[in-house]
Amino acid sequence: TGSGNVVVGLNASVITDPAGNNNTASTTATVVFDNNPPDVLSITKKSSQDDPTNVGPIFFTIVFDEAITGFTTSDINLTGTSTGGSVSNVAQVAPNDGTTWEVTVSGMTTDGTVIIDLPANRVQDAAGNTNTASATASVTLDTDNPDISTSTPANGAVDVSVSNNITFTFDEAIRNIDNSPINNSNISSVVSLRSGSVSG
Repeated sequence: TGSGNVVVGLNASVITDPAGNNNTASTTATVVFDNNPPDVLSITKKSSQDDPTNVGPIFFTIVFDEAITGFTTSDINLTGTSTGGSVSNVAQVAPNDGTTWEVTVSGMTTDGTVIIDLPANRVQDAAGNTNTASATASVTLDTDNPDISTSTPANGAVDVSVSNNITFTFDEAIRNIDNSPINNSNISSVVSLRSGSVSG
Protein backbone atom coordinates (compact mmCIF):
# COMPACT_ATOMS: atom_id res chain seq x y z
CA THR A 1 0.00 0.00 0.00
CA GLY A 2 3.01 2.33 0.41
CA SER A 3 5.93 3.26 -1.80
CA GLY A 4 9.18 1.32 -1.59
CA ASN A 5 11.30 -1.42 -3.13
CA VAL A 6 9.71 -4.72 -4.14
CA VAL A 7 12.38 -7.44 -4.06
CA VAL A 8 11.82 -11.03 -5.28
CA GLY A 9 14.09 -14.06 -5.40
CA LEU A 10 13.85 -17.85 -5.43
CA ASN A 11 15.04 -19.66 -2.32
CA ALA A 12 17.22 -22.75 -2.60
CA SER A 13 15.71 -26.26 -2.61
CA VAL A 14 12.11 -25.26 -3.17
CA ILE A 15 11.65 -26.86 -6.59
CA THR A 16 13.08 -29.93 -8.30
CA ASP A 17 13.66 -31.14 -11.83
CA PRO A 18 12.37 -34.54 -13.10
CA ALA A 19 15.55 -36.21 -11.82
CA GLY A 20 14.94 -34.95 -8.29
CA ASN A 21 17.63 -32.28 -8.24
CA ASN A 22 16.77 -29.32 -6.05
CA ASN A 23 17.27 -25.80 -7.32
CA THR A 24 19.93 -23.42 -6.16
CA ALA A 25 19.04 -19.98 -4.79
CA SER A 26 18.51 -17.29 -7.39
CA THR A 27 19.74 -13.75 -7.43
CA THR A 28 17.18 -11.09 -6.53
CA ALA A 29 15.30 -8.65 -8.73
CA THR A 30 14.17 -5.25 -7.44
CA VAL A 31 11.41 -2.97 -8.68
CA VAL A 32 10.61 0.42 -7.13
CA PHE A 33 6.93 0.88 -6.33
CA ASP A 34 5.95 4.57 -6.13
CA ASN A 35 2.37 5.67 -5.53
CA ASN A 36 3.20 9.08 -4.02
CA PRO A 37 2.05 12.09 -6.07
CA PRO A 38 4.63 14.81 -6.72
CA ASP A 39 4.03 17.76 -4.40
CA VAL A 40 4.90 21.42 -4.98
CA LEU A 41 7.35 22.36 -2.24
CA SER A 42 7.20 26.06 -3.12
CA ILE A 43 5.69 28.41 -5.68
CA THR A 44 7.12 31.94 -5.41
CA LYS A 45 8.21 34.92 -7.43
CA LYS A 46 11.73 34.44 -8.79
CA SER A 47 14.36 35.62 -6.30
CA SER A 48 15.42 38.46 -8.62
CA GLN A 49 11.84 39.50 -9.44
CA ASP A 50 10.79 42.91 -8.09
CA ASP A 51 7.38 43.13 -6.40
CA PRO A 52 5.79 45.48 -7.19
CA THR A 53 7.32 45.89 -10.63
CA ASN A 54 6.75 48.38 -13.42
CA VAL A 55 7.88 46.17 -16.27
CA GLY A 56 7.19 42.71 -17.68
CA PRO A 57 7.74 39.88 -18.17
CA ILE A 58 7.20 38.54 -14.66
CA PHE A 59 9.05 35.45 -13.46
CA PHE A 60 8.02 32.78 -10.94
CA THR A 61 9.78 29.67 -9.59
CA ILE A 62 8.10 26.34 -8.83
CA VAL A 63 9.96 23.61 -6.90
CA PHE A 64 8.69 20.01 -6.68
CA ASP A 65 9.69 17.34 -4.17
CA GLU A 66 10.75 15.04 -7.02
CA ALA A 67 11.51 15.21 -10.72
CA ILE A 68 8.47 15.74 -12.95
CA THR A 69 7.83 15.68 -16.70
CA GLY A 70 5.18 16.95 -19.08
CA PHE A 71 5.21 20.53 -17.77
CA THR A 72 3.94 23.05 -20.37
CA THR A 73 2.58 26.60 -20.39
CA SER A 74 -1.00 25.33 -20.60
CA ASP A 75 -0.64 23.62 -17.21
CA ILE A 76 -0.42 26.93 -15.31
CA ASN A 77 -3.56 28.69 -14.10
CA LEU A 78 -3.17 32.47 -14.54
CA THR A 79 -5.44 34.85 -12.62
CA GLY A 80 -5.25 38.28 -10.98
CA THR A 81 -6.51 41.78 -11.72
CA SER A 82 -3.97 42.55 -14.45
CA THR A 83 -5.31 41.72 -17.92
CA GLY A 84 -3.83 40.73 -21.27
CA GLY A 85 -1.08 38.51 -19.90
CA SER A 86 -0.34 34.89 -20.71
CA VAL A 87 2.09 32.20 -19.62
CA SER A 88 4.72 32.50 -22.33
CA ASN A 89 7.31 30.00 -21.14
CA VAL A 90 7.94 27.15 -18.70
CA ALA A 91 11.55 25.99 -18.45
CA GLN A 92 13.62 23.74 -16.21
CA VAL A 93 16.33 25.63 -14.31
CA ALA A 94 19.19 24.79 -11.95
CA PRO A 95 19.85 22.27 -10.51
CA ASN A 96 18.34 20.86 -13.76
CA ASP A 97 17.17 17.64 -12.15
CA GLY A 98 13.50 17.98 -13.05
CA THR A 99 12.49 19.50 -9.71
CA THR A 100 12.87 23.25 -10.33
CA TRP A 101 11.02 25.22 -13.00
CA GLU A 102 10.76 28.86 -14.06
CA VAL A 103 7.42 30.24 -15.25
CA THR A 104 7.29 33.40 -17.38
CA VAL A 105 4.19 35.60 -17.68
CA SER A 106 4.22 38.34 -20.32
CA GLY A 107 1.98 40.57 -22.40
CA MET A 108 0.15 42.35 -19.57
CA THR A 109 -1.80 45.37 -20.83
CA THR A 110 -3.16 46.74 -17.54
CA ASP A 111 -1.82 47.18 -14.03
CA GLY A 112 -2.82 44.84 -11.22
CA THR A 113 -1.91 41.54 -9.66
CA VAL A 114 -0.45 38.67 -11.67
CA ILE A 115 -1.24 35.40 -9.88
CA ILE A 116 -0.32 31.85 -10.85
CA ASP A 117 -1.01 28.39 -9.46
CA LEU A 118 -0.64 24.81 -10.62
CA PRO A 119 -3.89 22.81 -10.47
CA ALA A 120 -3.83 19.12 -9.61
CA ASN A 121 -3.14 16.41 -12.21
CA ARG A 122 -1.17 18.55 -14.68
CA VAL A 123 2.33 16.98 -14.48
CA GLN A 124 3.64 13.56 -13.50
CA ASP A 125 6.63 11.79 -12.00
CA ALA A 126 8.55 8.85 -13.47
CA ALA A 127 6.01 6.38 -12.10
CA GLY A 128 3.07 8.23 -13.67
CA ASN A 129 1.72 9.75 -10.46
CA THR A 130 0.16 13.16 -11.10
CA ASN A 131 0.76 16.25 -8.97
CA THR A 132 -1.23 17.67 -6.12
CA ALA A 133 -2.50 21.25 -6.40
CA SER A 134 -0.16 24.08 -5.43
CA ALA A 135 -0.70 27.29 -3.52
CA THR A 136 -0.62 30.60 -5.39
CA ALA A 137 2.13 33.15 -6.09
CA SER A 138 1.52 36.79 -6.88
CA VAL A 139 3.38 39.85 -8.21
CA THR A 140 1.88 43.32 -8.62
CA LEU A 141 2.40 45.20 -11.89
CA ASP A 142 2.29 49.00 -11.46
CA THR A 143 3.21 51.23 -14.42
CA ASP A 144 1.46 54.41 -13.19
CA ASN A 145 3.69 57.30 -12.16
CA PRO A 146 3.09 58.63 -8.62
CA ASP A 147 1.33 61.98 -8.70
CA ILE A 148 1.05 64.75 -6.11
CA SER A 149 -2.62 64.78 -5.16
CA THR A 150 -2.43 67.77 -2.79
CA SER A 151 0.16 70.24 -1.55
CA THR A 152 0.09 72.59 1.42
CA PRO A 153 0.33 75.56 1.06
CA ALA A 154 -1.55 75.30 -2.22
CA ASN A 155 0.15 76.37 -5.43
CA GLY A 156 -0.25 80.13 -5.83
CA ALA A 157 -0.97 80.77 -2.16
CA VAL A 158 -0.08 84.27 -0.89
CA ASP A 159 0.82 85.71 2.51
CA VAL A 160 2.41 82.40 3.56
CA SER A 161 4.63 82.57 6.64
CA VAL A 162 8.24 81.62 6.08
CA SER A 163 7.95 79.28 9.05
CA ASN A 164 5.22 77.18 7.40
CA ASN A 165 6.01 73.58 6.53
CA ILE A 166 5.47 72.49 2.95
CA THR A 167 3.54 69.23 2.66
CA PHE A 168 3.12 67.09 -0.45
CA THR A 169 0.60 64.25 -0.49
CA PHE A 170 1.05 61.59 -3.20
CA ASP A 171 -1.57 59.24 -4.58
CA GLU A 172 0.59 56.24 -3.60
CA ALA A 173 3.59 55.40 -1.44
CA ILE A 174 6.90 56.67 -2.82
CA ARG A 175 10.59 55.88 -2.37
CA ASN A 176 13.89 57.10 -3.80
CA ILE A 177 14.78 56.04 -7.33
CA ASP A 178 17.21 53.45 -5.88
CA ASN A 179 14.29 52.03 -3.81
CA SER A 180 15.68 53.36 -0.52
CA PRO A 181 13.34 55.19 1.89
CA ILE A 182 13.11 58.98 1.79
CA ASN A 183 14.32 60.63 5.01
CA ASN A 184 15.88 63.83 6.29
CA SER A 185 19.35 62.85 5.15
CA ASN A 186 18.40 62.47 1.48
CA ILE A 187 15.38 64.74 1.03
CA SER A 188 17.57 67.33 -0.73
CA SER A 189 18.03 64.92 -3.62
CA VAL A 190 14.24 64.65 -4.01
CA VAL A 191 13.04 68.23 -3.45
CA SER A 192 14.82 71.30 -4.81
CA LEU A 193 14.20 74.79 -3.46
CA ARG A 194 13.90 77.43 -6.14
CA SER A 195 13.88 81.07 -5.15
CA GLY A 196 11.59 83.48 -6.95
CA SER A 197 11.27 87.24 -7.01
CA VAL A 198 9.60 88.87 -4.06
CA SER A 199 8.66 92.48 -3.34
CA GLY A 200 7.08 94.49 -0.58
